[in-house]
Amino acid sequence: MAAVKKKTHETRRARNALKTRRRIGQAAQDLFITQGFARTTIIEIADQADVAVQTVYAVFGNKRSILKEVVDVAIAGDDQPLAVAERDSFEEIFAAEEPLAMLQRFTGLATDLFSRTAEVFEMAYTAASSDEAIAEMARQGDRGRLENMKEIADGLARKGFLRDGVTTSYATDVMWSLVSPGMYRMLVVGRGWSPQQYRKWLLKTLMSSFVKSEN
Repeated sequence: MAAVKKKTHETRRARNALKTRRRIGQAAQDLFITQGFARTTIIEIADQADVAVQTVYAVFGNKRSILKEVVDVAIAGDDQPLAVAERDSFEEIFAAEEPLAMLQRFTGLATDLFSRTAEVFEMAYTAASSDEAIAEMARQGDRGRLENMKEIADGLARKGFLRDGVTTSYATDVMWSLVSPGMYRMLVVGRGWSPQQYRKWLLKTLMSSFVKSEN
C-alpha cells in the first residue's frame, strides 16, 4: 500500500511539474513575441507564469533554454520528445504510392508547421541576429531541416519518382530553398498569400521541378 501511495504521489508531482513547465513556456513565448527575446526578463516570465523566479531557473536554467523549448514545441506542435522526422505524420509521407500523393502529404505537413511557427521563427531569427548562441541554435535547426529534405529526396528516388537525370542532391536543394520558413514568410506575410495558396504553389512547383511525369 505504501508503494502504491508513493507511486501516486510521484505521478502527481510529475504531472504538476509538466504543467508548470508548460505554463512557463507559454508565458515566455507570449512575451518573446510581443516585446522581443532580448527585452524580456526572467522576472517578467515568472510573473506572467505566476511562479517564483527560482522556479523558472530550476526548470530551465536560463532564458536561452526557454527559447529553445519554445521553438521546439512550436515546430512539433506539442512537447512530446519526438523530432518531426520521428513522428507518424512524417512517416506517412513515405507510405504514398504516387509522387503527387507523397508531395501532397509533405507540403501539407510543411505548410501546417510554418503556419503555427511563423511568429516564433520571426522572433527567434531576430534574437539570433544579436546573440551568437541563438544563432548557432538557428543553424542547427537549418541543418536538421536539410536532413529532412534529404530524406524526402531519397524517398522519392527509392520509389522511382524523380525525373530522369535529376539527382537527389538537386531535389534536396530545390526543397531546401522553397520549403523554408523564409519563403513562407516572404509569400504569406510579405505578399499576403494565404497558407493554402502557398501550399498549392509549393506542390505545383516541386512537381514541375523534379518529379517524373505520370503520363
